[in-house]
Amino acid sequence: MPMTSSEEAAAMLRSELETKPDAEDVLRRSNDTITWTAELAQAKAGKAQTSAINAATPQSTARKEARDARRKGEIEDMERRWWSYPPIMAAADDVIEVTFVDATGGDEIWDPERVPCCPTELFAHAAQRFRVSANKKYRHPFLPSYHFDLLHDGVRDAFDSFGSRTVGDVIDNRRDVRYVRNEKGRAHNQEKEKTPAKRVWPWDRASLLPSWCTTPDSWFEPTPPPGFAVPKVEGEQYYIKVPTLHIPCAGIRSPTIQPQIITRSLYLPVKECAGKVAVYPLQRDYVPLANRLVPSSLTVETARSLLGRPVQSYSGDGVARRVAIAWGLTLDDDGKLDWMHCVVVERKRQEDVVLDLKGQNRQFREGIIRENCAWVGAAMLEADMRASGNFKIEMGNNEQEEDQASLRQWTEKARRWIKNLNSEGVDKLVEVGQDGTLLAGDVELAKNNDEEFELCISSAKPGIWRVSSTVSTPIRFTWVREGTVDYDALPPSSGDPVSFADDDDSVKWEELGTFSVDSGAAGIFSQSVFSSFTLEGDRPYTVDTLVTAPMEGLGDPYVPGGIIVRGNDGGYVVEGTRDEDGRIVLIRMHETRED
Repeated sequence: MPMTSSEEAAAMLRSELETKPDAEDVLRRSNDTITWTAELAQAKAGKAQTSAINAATPQSTARKEARDARRKGEIEDMERRWWSYPPIMAAADDVIEVTFVDATGGDEIWDPERVPCCPTELFAHAAQRFRVSANKKYRHPFLPSYHFDLLHDGVRDAFDSFGSRTVGDVIDNRRDVRYVRNEKGRAHNQEKEKTPAKRVWPWDRASLLPSWCTTPDSWFEPTPPPGFAVPKVEGEQYYIKVPTLHIPCAGIRSPTIQPQIITRSLYLPVKECAGKVAVYPLQRDYVPLANRLVPSSLTVETARSLLGRPVQSYSGDGVARRVAIAWGLTLDDDGKLDWMHCVVVERKRQEDVVLDLKGQNRQFREGIIRENCAWVGAAMLEADMRASGNFKIEMGNNEQEEDQASLRQWTEKARRWIKNLNSEGVDKLVEVGQDGTLLAGDVELAKNNDEEFELCISSAKPGIWRVSSTVSTPIRFTWVREGTVDYDALPPSSGDPVSFADDDDSVKWEELGTFSVDSGAAGIFSQSVFSSFTLEGDRPYTVDTLVTAPMEGLGDPYVPGGIIVRGNDGGYVVEGTRDEDGRIVLIRMHETRED
């Protein structure tokens, strides 16, 4: 099919950008001559133009290469820290065994671990051998338990506090030590941020798994979704088959708490654009009425058939939105369905979710999202509809009109919310979801569907945060209370006062990360709001709407879920403080200060 004139122009721009040394000048001229509209941004020619511009900037390429090299180094450091330990430098007759006994309590108790060591070597060496050996049995290699406390002479202290003492000095005349797993608080949360699961897509993680981490024979091979067999279509949803072990699902390798039924593989919904694969964004109800199964009539075999596939559940208090991949089933003592274990994969990050298949609104382990289940069913995604013959790749006029109407509705909502947030007399609020994650970085670099923000901050306290920004003070995010934010009904700005000041001696600032800006626009967002607010399948248009808000007379710097500041290029630093539970409750972001 011949290209239209607009598509030919986009192709010429791509060629010029990729071959000429003055690509930046070409980019500037192109931007100066384009009048972007919502219809153009959604059209094939507009998307081709955006792809050409985003793909060919030399500075962006250099930054990406530097970021990739930094991540490679971080992963190598993590592997050394988590999965290696020093050899015993002593004669065989001098080697003893010290038994590490779990005194943590609760549902998960580790078996005693016998660790070879030498009385004259540092206790830190023995502690590291214990960490590696025990984690191989009870934790996923991407999320080990690293921090432990030793119970010694009636006192509980971190392993590291004994690190410089010898084994003989610590154990005295005993051959066993008691410990507690310290999987709460700041140190553990910071350790979790080092996982390669937050740096590499699930389908690219095979080389990162240690050789000892293999799929058990007891895990079963699932039935693929109907759309797995259909050919890929550029820009459309399809499935990638990924080993379940590529994702560090909660409790998946602990013999004491893992489900009895686990699938060997997961089918992740993805799409490919310009040769890059990314998780496909899903934000609505995809379960047909015929697929909705009530837990009370659900058999083990039927529930088993859902594993490995995208599923949705309904808790009875709203529309089914969350699409999760089911990977395991826990049965009760009578062999009946108890919990369905799922994981939500969004970009390179995840949320662990369990569905209460008894419908009793029970509690579950801390750190895992628990949902009551009125019904659960297999999601019918685009690839599945193509496989069934009920979905046309080339949309007809009616479908195009529906898409345009949906785009107009989203744009109207976005403009209204931005205007509301920047109105005088209203509280500037942001909602942080249960994932406790904030994103920060150069907003322009985060425009592509397959790119990510340079900085990801975890362990923020879920709930409502107040955002503030003035010329003389840094951007400030302050936790206010639990709850959610309605951007159509923001409260007056006479809410709870901010209780911290930059010069307050009681504030202990911790550096949470840094990033650089070359576009003149730096932003920090709640990940949950940014993900749910983003126009389905079109992140560039979403970001453009936020960035151009001031030019549209909607006001700035506040946007749904965060803030965008326009200033000098260069470095930015994000700092925070934590509460007694290790959760971040105060954040400030400012340009890097010169010494």
